[in-house]
Amino acid sequence: MEDTEAKKTNQINILAALIIVMSLIIIALSASYAYFMNVVKENEEHKVNKGVNITSGELTMSFATANEQYINNDSADLLDDDDVLSDSNNDYTEFSVTLPASSTVDSATYFFYLTDLEITQNFKNKDVKWALFKNGSTASLEDAVASGDFSTVNIPDGAESGTAPDSKKAKDYSLMYKGGDQQSNFTIKRTGKEGTTDSYKLYIWLSNDPNRNQVGLLNGSLSAKVAFKAVSSAAE
Repeated sequence: MEDTEAKKTNQINILAALIIVMSLIIIALSASYAYFMNVVKENEEHKVNKGVNITSGELTMSFATANEQYINNDSADLLDDDDVLSDSNNDYTEFSVTLPASSTVDSATYFFYLTDLEITQNFKNKDVKWALFKNGSTASLEDAVASGDFSTVNIPDGAESGTAPDSKKAKDYSLMYKGGDQQSNFTIKRTGKEGTTDSYKLYIWLSNDPNRNQVGLLNGSLSAKVAFKAVSSAAE
């Protein structure tokens, strides 16, 4: 009888503990961010070029052509950092984010990341750099709203092989704040009753360092798709 009572007491304690844990998880989630799923739609404005719009929440990310959504650096030459923004360098991906006039909110927050990322081990390197520029501010690399390199890309153990020789499928890679380790969240605000559009250029290049032997970058490759997600506070 005592054993039966003890078992019941233990079961009640375990159940109570589970309820407490579940409550903590629910509370934690209620104060976190809600992420909207991205949906790819055909871009009517550039239908001939098979462009795409990606919608996330009330925001739309647009590319002039479907190909512009993809980044593919498998034959890039070493480039001095000072020459990245030169008129002769057209190796960038251009896109825009729009908060339409029909939106039910006056502002929205979003962040960018790379998905479908495939990379060779030698391109997981501080010399493979990226920089993100907003609304035409491209006078110098210091104007970048976010920048970094691919040395921190996460290639899981046992990752599947990519399309290019020796490449592996990596996890999604967030485009982080310049000089920091926080996710790059951007805010777009509607002006009056009109919609608002922010334009971006993403540069990826192999940074030349004349003082070091960079032969290890030979035969490397990187391919990815630019994506974004809108976020809103679930606690609001």
